[in-house]
Amino acid sequence: MTALVAASVAAQTPAVITVTSATVKANETIPKDHTADGRNVSPALAWSGAPAATKQFALVFDDPDVVFGGQTFVHWVIYKIPGTAKGLPGELPMGA
Repeated sequence: MTALVAASVAAQTPAVITVTSATVKANETIPKDHTADGRNVSPALAWSGAPAATKQFALVFDDPDVVFGGQTFVHWVIYKIPGTAKGLPGELPMGA
């Protein structure tokens, strides 16, 4: 957490990164294709607003509507995404 706070302070103004998806919408049910009840595939994502000096991205697909043991459900985590990326294609293979 200290590193994140230091990064925000160094930047003076925190970046507002906007993440969008053609299939997963804010405050709506996750489409069946993106769940274990469907094809269980990742959605295509696009983002904008990242600082030019971004080195890497990490994405956490967290579901606050599903709680297990007091913790929200994490569908998947993807990290080491190059800082030049503007999004991810859908249906990434498991382990990508």
